[in-house]
Amino acid sequence: MQIKRDWKSALWHSVAQGFFGGIALALVTMACFSLGLDLATTAFAYLIVIVLLSLMGSFYVSAVLSIIAVAALNYFFAPPIFNFRVDQAQDSVLVIAFLLTSVIVTGLVRKARSQTEAALEAETVQREQAWLLNLTHDSIFVRDMNDVITYWNHAAEEFYGWTAEDVVGKRVTTHQLLKTVFPAPLRCH
Repeated sequence: MQIKRDWKSALWHSVAQGFFGGIALALVTMACFSLGLDLATTAFAYLIVIVLLSLMGSFYVSAVLSIIAVAALNYFFAPPIFNFRVDQAQDSVLVIAFLLTSVIVTGLVRKARSQTEAALEAETVQREQAWLLNLTHDSIFVRDMNDVITYWNHAAEEFYGWTAEDVVGKRVTTHQLLKTVFPAPLRCH
């Protein structure tokens, strides 16, 4: 039941992204055409819209909107206008460059977003694990390779008398930390 609901939610999100993306492209087209902007300037305006749309949603919807933007560029701004034919080679290169750039940028945004989501998920898992470690009655602390304390649970606070604020992020020697008393002087190496 949950999977079906998630699928429907993703579908509606994609439909909404496509709808609003289409409206955004239409508005940019109208504005650029009314202002008499050239092909390169309009391509840049379209690219901004495509990047913003890719930040909001699906890679596939953004890719489809990129193709629609290429068609609009070709039809409304590449001479001869109101025709899908392109007479000048430089206009063809610009339209192809726009398509490649928008698809690459959309893909990079998707990759960055998935990496961010994975990092947030890992952080959530770490927070949950730390919360569980705090529930135990055993004192637990973690030090990194430089002897800096990175974790100090509640039981360690009670057992050693140091609060987490006192020790986390600090390099404390074990003897200081554990308040070790030696019957004879400790030999330093």
